[in-house]
Amino acid sequence: AVSGRFDAADTTDVLVVVAGFGTQNYATSALLAGLRRAARAARACGGVEAGTWLVARAGLLEGRSATTHWEDMEDFSSAF
Repeated sequence: AVSGRFDAADTTDVLVVVAGFGTQNYATSALLAGLRRAARAARACGGVEAGTWLVARAGLLEGRSATTHWEDMEDFSSAF
């Protein structure tokens, strides 16, 4: 169960985006903008499971190397 909420104004050293199936239904422009704001203050940023898709959709992987599950590699590399 969720016990808090995401606030891009909070300071962070490391931003880890964890997400599961159905993530595309929640990838709103507001969420992606919030991830970009939070990532600007973070020293490191990454994703777990479908979180990598959100990180990529937010544009946080542009010009960077990334890894993903082997089953997602073809779709992920085609999308980004």
